[in-house]
Amino acid sequence: MSLRDSQLETIFLGGLPDCGREDIVKLCASTGRIASTRVRKGFAFVDYYKLADAAFGIKFLNGMRFKGKKITAEFARRRRTSGSKIKIVQTSVNTSKPKSGSGAACSERGIAGYQSIECTESSLS
Repeated sequence: MSLRDSQLETIFLGGLPDCGREDIVKLCASTGRIASTRVRKGFAFVDYYKLADAAFGIKFLNGMRFKGKKITAEFARRRRTSGSKIKIVQTSVNTSKPKSGSGAACSERGIAGYQSIECTESSLS
């Protein structure tokens, strides 16, 4: 059975020491079923078959010491291919002032299944 890249969940590992594919496979093996890895100097991408495994991998690996270096783990951002359009959807906005009196505008944004929350201070009166 062949899975397309869009069906795989990819995590990014950063801050890696000098290591190879085998090292990354051993590091991630206990976090779930891995489809593939791409290792470069200082970082790697790990593809999982299941979202739950990728999420567990991030929770387990983020902040871990690996060969003496503290590494980071997060969901990889999808690469934009030429001619493709990425739609950013704003799901909610909160422009009410916090009790402290400073104005803040917060919004949740999602890109192709990824979400983040952005807040900016403003001088709302």
